[in-house]
Amino acid sequence: MIKRFELLEDGVKRLGISADGDRIEKIRKYLNEIELWNPKYSLVSEKDDLVSRHVLDSLAAERILKGYNFSSIADIGSGAGFPGIPLAIWMENIQFTLIEKSGKRADFLRNVKYVLKLDNVNIVNRDASEIKDNFDCIVFRALCPLTEEIIKMLTSLTAENNGNRGIIAAYKGRKENIVKEIKNLDNLSVSSSVIPLEVPFLNEERNLLLIKL
Repeated sequence: MIKRFELLEDGVKRLGISADGDRIEKIRKYLNEIELWNPKYSLVSEKDDLVSRHVLDSLAAERILKGYNFSSIADIGSGAGFPGIPLAIWMENIQFTLIEKSGKRADFLRNVKYVLKLDNVNIVNRDASEIKDNFDCIVFRALCPLTEEIIKMLTSLTAENNGNRGIIAAYKGRKENIVKEIKNLDNLSVSSSVIPLEVPFLNEERNLLLIKL
């Protein structure tokens, strides 16, 4: 059986991003912290493969997001830190804000920030609807299905530049379900695009939905 971190290193290489030892070591420490805290905090399902379903899935959008030259990204409902923590490890020049309303999970994220020495990560223990700051990009994996109310709230968190709002990037599954969600947003006249994500060792359809209002 391939060891977990050989699988991680191979998967990262397949994504076409750097697999340097320092980043891999940070992921190793990160996953160890998840397994240490998970029995008490229920951060992820015990059935999940952490490498493919969570880490590589999070990193599958790294090259897409990096192409926009964002300076700030907010991870809404960060939970165990996906996708924010893996992205922050690989995108060191971007300031990440992990927004998590659960106090226990926010405590876990603060611990990860300390253990991994992630200077480009800020933890906010509040509901997203209470946030007044603005960000170049909003990412999330947990918010579904999308509704007009959710999109309006997320758009209010995006920074405005020359009259244009920032981007909402949602990690999603099957495209046919994404199309149904977008139809529910017709009244908002959103601009959207769906980009297929190839996640190594994960036998599921994954897509990145990009939305601008």
